Amino acid sequence: MVSKEQLVNDLLKAGIQKGDILNLKVSLRAIGKIENGADTLIEALLEVIGTEGTIVSDAFVSTKSYFLPLQKREIVTQNTKSYAGAFTNAMVNFEGSYRSKHPIQKFVAIGKLASKLTNSHDKDSFAYGVLRDMVELGGKNVKVGPEEKVPGVGTTHVAICDLSLEQRRLPKGVYYKAEDNSTKYHQVNWVGGCGFGFANLMDEFKSKKAVLHEGKLGDANLKITDMNKTYHIEMEKLDENPKYILCDKSDCIDCRVSWSFSDKSYFSFLLNQKSLRKIFLAIFHAVFSKKLKGQTNVIR
Repeated sequence: MVSKEQLVNDLLKAGIQKGDILNLKVSLRAIGKIENGADTLIEALLEVIGTEGTIVSDAFVSTKSYFLPLQKREIVTQNTKSYAGAFTNAMVNFEGSYRSKHPIQKFVAIGKLASKLTNSHDKDSFAYGVLRDMVELGGKNVKVGPEEKVPGVGTTHVAICDLSLEQRRLPKGVYYKAEDNSTKYHQVNWVGGCGFGFANLMDEFKSKKAVLHEGKLGDANLKITDMNKTYHIEMEKLDENPKYILCDKSDCIDCRVSWSFSDKSYFSFLLNQKSLRKIFLAIFHAVFSKKLKGQTNVIR
């Protein structure tokens, strides 16, 4: 059983301190069984950063492609559960938390800057605007768990949009409850990527001193990076060669075919697939996807 005292000690050992602004990616299961669950970890983090600090996590909601006229609409509200995991949803339900009003790329925050970071993040905002603000404020990325559960660092998403990298994406979105209580539709209008490819930049982060600490939180691997440094390294390296973010999976549609710099054509990708499902998805992507650069139609 992992106690609050152990969590506090591990966070202090990792160099987390009063006033820190933390971008959290957490696999609770990797930590081990925590006494009283996710709330205990939140309480431990808040104790270590104090009243001047802030914790943030993405609290994104799932999108769908609404191609059929009679397809059932799920309406997103501020209480809609995030797919980001148990820790994120515990933050959403924690007393004093703030959740941004963006219909899809919601963030949740607790602490001194929670309201400031989230209140203006809405349908007209840059999807990853909260993370960009944290870069400028000197935030830290905190990854808790294995790479396959918490891939990459959040700043990569900011960099690929700021560099206006071009990608073909399926028209996905959500129906959401607007402030006037009407139901509206919001479609994804920004590029995204395969988180497993984002990890390719870790050696650059290490060599340029962006990795602040590697250790343990309970039983989980803990990695802390400087958000300002990771962002500027990503801007430099991806401007030089955007293929840095491509993973090595032969059946990854995102990496193999969706980007303007991907290493396969749809035809060559299909020739190498044995899964009928992947073949169907690739054909569907080729027919229905649209080109995007960075993020379109956004107020910054």
